[in-house]
Amino acid sequence: MARLYRRKGSNCWYAAYKDASGKTTRRSTQETHKGRAQAIVARWETAAFNERNIGQPFQTTPMTS
Repeated sequence: MARLYRRKGSNCWYAAYKDASGKTTRRSTQETHKGRAQAIVARWETAAFNERNIGQPFQTTPMTS
């Protein structure tokens, strides 16, 4: 499960999650709205899970509106 947090001095939400190789990855969601940030991180986690367990490529492109 990912952890969402904000860094000091930043309005954007950041996430720490396990990537496809099982390594903890920290990156910006580039979102200021927590709900949208959670949706982005859920996509990242799903993509990592799929690559680890199903073999689909790990795509981390941002969601478009």
